[in-house]
Amino acid sequence: MPIPLQKRIQQVLSELASLPLLAHSERKELEQLLVALEQEFTTGVSGATHYSMIEQLEHIEAELEVDHPALATALRSMSNTIGSIGV
Repeated sequence: MPIPLQKRIQQVLSELASLPLLAHSERKELEQLLVALEQEFTTGVSGATHYSMIEQLEHIEAELEVDHPALATALRSMSNTIGSIGV
């Protein structure tokens, strides 16, 4: 997995950990997506297409923008990193 992407995933996980009041369903959806992204970039095996994962990431980001702007910013940075490495 590219180092910048690892850093972005860790940044998102850190933000996620700092939000104990985040809805369980949102937290679970984001955690599952992060696991899928890590799996895709470390093993090359994916349960979904890159496009659908990016769509999911952007959807979650939009949902969190108002109530959790720091987490949404971390997700946006991760999306940008994924885009910059050609995915």
